[in-house]
Amino acid sequence: MAGRPLTYDHLKSRKKPTVSRLPLCLDSDVADKLRTAEVEEVLAREAANERPQDRQEQIKLSDAQDALQAAREAAEQETVVFVFKSIGRPRWDALLDEHPATSKQRDELRKQGVTGDLNYNADTFPQALVAASLTDPALTEDEVNDMFNSEEWNSGELTGLFETALMVNQQRRVVNLGKDLTKTSNSNGNSTTAAQPASPIATS
Repeated sequence: MAGRPLTYDHLKSRKKPTVSRLPLCLDSDVADKLRTAEVEEVLAREAANERPQDRQEQIKLSDAQDALQAAREAAEQETVVFVFKSIGRPRWDALLDEHPATSKQRDELRKQGVTGDLNYNADTFPQALVAASLTDPALTEDEVNDMFNSEEWNSGELTGLFETALMVNQQRRVVNLGKDLTKTSNSNGNSTTAAQPASPIATS
């Protein structure tokens, strides 16, 4: 493609929506057992390396490795990979318009001495964006709202879903060919660089 100007039709045919994935284990007990098995395997491996001639330490390492593999398999069974796809600028802007910050939220921000304005309603926009961007599992906004208001999903998990939805809609693809691209014509590349999530606060 070098040396030939690209047309819009060519760009349109090649451009694909950004996709991001977030694996979450739905059973915290299973996740805890996996973390414990990982630690025990590391300790057993260190002990076995320090005493390579000690048969008991080698047996302990083998047992720890078997336990780790079993814990990983159990965790995999309880893990769901949430798949997000960018929704495009028009729909993104529409969601922001549908979920503006409230006067109360703006007043609270000013009381905290923060300058600027809120980009969105932090009580409703996260759920709307997650529902709009999530392709698998396919959930309605009501179902996502139910997740955000349930006792089963903690703040860290829900924040992870929202941040992934933010990133998939604010990620940019750039190429890194190890040379100055400003001095070269159109080239192909697959490198991806993620922009930082936009702050909910808009500065003037």
